[in-house]
Amino acid sequence: MKYFRLLVCIHLAFASACLVNGQSQSNASKKFDPTWSSIVSQYEVPAWYYIVSVAKHHNVFSMYNSYINPWNSVKMEPPRNIIGELPTAVKSNGLHVGLSSYRAGHWWFFEGGRNITGDLQDTAYYSLYGSARPYRKDLSTAEGKSFLQDWLARFNELVDTYHSELVYVDMVGSWFIGFQPYMQQFVAHCYNNAEERKSLVANNYNTDIPVKGAGVFDIERDVSDTARADFWQTDISFGAKSWSYIRNENFKSPKQLINELVDIVNKNATYLLNINPKADGTISL
Repeated sequence: MKYFRLLVCIHLAFASACLVNGQSQSNASKKFDPTWSSIVSQYEVPAWYYIVSVAKHHNVFSMYNSYINPWNSVKMEPPRNIIGELPTAVKSNGLHVGLSSYRAGHWWFFEGGRNITGDLQDTAYYSLYGSARPYRKDLSTAEGKSFLQDWLARFNELVDTYHSELVYVDMVGSWFIGFQPYMQQFVAHCYNNAEERKSLVANNYNTDIPVKGAGVFDIERDVSDTARADFWQTDISFGAKSWSYIRNENFKSPKQLINELVDIVNKNATYLLNINPKADGTISL
């Protein structure tokens, strides 16, 4: 784990376009035609070690053929198994596969939508919007336990199906105490899975983790003031304003990126650099 230094995150969250009555309102999907091979070869950098893609962002839409979540890129638009295409392209270039998922936040992420008329009020879209409960640590209710079991099943599905060697897990530490026993189960599953395949595995977390040493601590959009004894990671976006592509973005200069990389590596860390793709999947920086 202490030898990789530059990781690249491709923030392809395809369904960022709004959904009305379950239908995409974006024409971008009609033009979605990138391939992982072209992306990797276009920005081939000798120092790259991992390519990390967003498997599911805050919009709940899965970028892979999920047997749990019907709202996914295979059953709907483009239709393609975006994550399913990743391992072959990445590994053929001698790199490793990483995936991120933000499922934990769906317990509360769409809470504001309960105050307006819309799809959130329709139980038919429960699997899309999630619980949409108030932001809180209490997950001890029957609904909370069901959500936690669903969270674990979705993460296990990702690891079992796509053999991710790095997993970025969001919002499962001290913010949400209820996640801790489920996080322990997931971490154990990851390492057991990796042992069977004889592969490297790392779990990123950006809050407290119940078992010290079971993952790599991550600092989002920031760096540590000093070197840390334990190996850690920072994830920073190429764009100053957003993780995905937006107009009038302020992209960092090569000098800024190099200075950040040198500083982070000297502090015993690895640099997860986020690249901002357009809605059609193309990258133009």
